[in-house]
Amino acid sequence: SDIYRVWPNRTAQLEVANPGQVHQWVVETTTGKPLRVVAAVAVSGDGQHTMLKRPENAGVDVHLSDWDTWISWQGDDYLAPLGMSLTGSLLVESNINADKVGIFELADGGEMKPVFTPENADLGDVMLDLTSNAVMAVGWDYLRREMHFMDELVDSDLKAFRAQADADEELPMITSRSADDTLWVLKVQSSSRPAQYWLYR
Repeated sequence: SDIYRVWPNRTAQLEVANPGQVHQWVVETTTGKPLRVVAAVAVSGDGQHTMLKRPENAGVDVHLSDWDTWISWQGDDYLAPLGMSLTGSLLVESNINADKVGIFELADGGEMKPVFTPENADLGDVMLDLTSNAVMAVGWDYLRREMHFMDELVDSDLKAFRAQADADEELPMITSRSADDTLWVLKVQSSSRPAQYWLYR
């Protein structure tokens, strides 16, 4: 699909035209930076996926040969863009080979710098800062739900909520957040009853 910029007066302007191979677009959403398409995932006829970085001066028409190649992977592997960091690198969730499972920063030249790699399972959910896209927490399921916190406030908030929970309840999953990050919707699963949803403020 093509990408359009929609203005407050309800008019739409073509931002980027899909030449046909693009499977996913990556949009810059960090605070203080202009909203624009910065990268794309292209898929070739043989199933190879390629993460491409858009040049600063690129126009509406996409000529993928002019875009910089970040990294390529086969269809059996998995790599999903999460968002751009404040330093200009791309945060990705990766499951490429056994040594590239987790959250990574994808720098120019295709170098993958680990942010977090779980020891015993694939990742399940990732919580990002709404303004900077910094990783705040990650969750995954092994024997039970586990979480790793990179933000002390998130850690303390979820521990406070967990202290009120029943013993058979798993760690909560944050399923939705308000724009100012003051309200969270938490999903709590238990072995003894259906899942419950809580509004946490």
